[in-house]
Amino acid sequence: MSEYDFPFEKLPPLGFFPLPIFQGAVNEVVRAHKVPPKLAHYCAVAAACALAQMHVDVQRPAGGKVPASLYVLLQGKSGQRKTKVDECFFDALRNPTKINRKQYEEDVEAYRVRVKIWKRKEKVLMDSLGKAYESGSNTDAIEIEIVEHGKSKPEEPKEIKLVFNDVTIASLKNKLEQSPNATLLASDGKKVLKDLLLQNDAEMNQLWSGEPIDVSRKTTTSYTLDHVRFSFS
Repeated sequence: MSEYDFPFEKLPPLGFFPLPIFQGAVNEVVRAHKVPPKLAHYCAVAAACALAQMHVDVQRPAGGKVPASLYVLLQGKSGQRKTKVDECFFDALRNPTKINRKQYEEDVEAYRVRVKIWKRKEKVLMDSLGKAYESGSNTDAIEIEIVEHGKSKPEEPKEIKLVFNDVTIASLKNKLEQSPNATLLASDGKKVLKDLLLQNDAEMNQLWSGEPIDVSRKTTTSYTLDHVRFSFS
């Protein structure tokens, strides 16, 4: 065995993980919904990673640290209740988004009003600057006020969303900038692989390896995604 080989033979067998809460949750789902044990185990692992990935890093044998992100690809036959298992383990991550959605929408409306007010004040200040300049008056005080006004531009509210089901790469990056911890759940793995992961493999690899991604925009503020944690199931 080389120094980088993982001792898989030392792992506990399926159904006997020395993690009472994890194993208990899996056993409960298997008993209650008569689903294949492997389906419940792997879905539970994905949910556990979604919760833990912001708090831990993985130390690589060859050196360096990477985010504790996870990539899970499951295949199940029709009638094996894949959706029910998904609900059992991931509804707790979806609920905060549902609860906070109304407040977020209200915050967005208030933000739009505040931006209109801010722009109106900016116009008044710029008009005052123009009139002072044309009349030959000293403009130092107005210029200082304009600079200070620029610092008070309202900040757009951020929506914390932990679970995505159908998303484009642009929308995903935008949401990760607001909340850098997310999990993509897809019942149609082929569609996600073809339309999202394979078409944007370079950026997805950057996300999974924890590399910063610079997002340049023409009309809005550019930003950098850094320390993002992203899992896929």
